[in-house]
Amino acid sequence: MFTLHLQINPFTQESINKQLNADKRFRVCFNNVSNLARNSCFSPNCPFYQKKLPNLGEHINDIDYVIPAFSKTVKMMKGKDAELIYNAICKGSFLDNKNEETFIKQTQRLQSHRVQHELLYKLKDYYIKCIDVLKEHYKDIHNHNL
Repeated sequence: MFTLHLQINPFTQESINKQLNADKRFRVCFNNVSNLARNSCFSPNCPFYQKKLPNLGEHINDIDYVIPAFSKTVKMMKGKDAELIYNAICKGSFLDNKNEETFIKQTQRLQSHRVQHELLYKLKDYYIKCIDVLKEHYKDIHNHNL
C-alpha cells in the first residue's frame, strides 16, 4: 500500500482545478513547497482519490510506510543526481523544522527501523527510479510545461 501514495505527481494550482469535475468541485488547499494538495488525495489508485479530506498529511501518515519530506526533497534538489537526493531523503535534510513538534515526529518516523531498513535500504533501487520520475515532473512544473 505504501507505493500507492508515491504515485502522486506534483502539479500546479491550475492543473488541480482542471482535474476536478464539476460534481467534485471544492476548494483545494495547495502546498507550494511540494506542489501537492493539502486537503485532497490525488493518487489515482487511492480509494480517496480527489475527495476532500480534513488533512492529507494525516491520511498519508495513517499508512505506516511514509517517508517524511520525500517530494519536498526531490523538488528542492531536482537539478541533482538521484543518488544525492536519495541520501538527502535518508538524512532528513529537508524536514520541516519550523514547528518543533512536527520536526521531532518526522525525525522519529524517518529514523525508525521500518523506514530506514524496510523501505529505504531494501527498496533503494525502486526509490531511485521514483526520484528520477519526480525530478522530471518538478522540472516540467518549473519550466511551466504542465
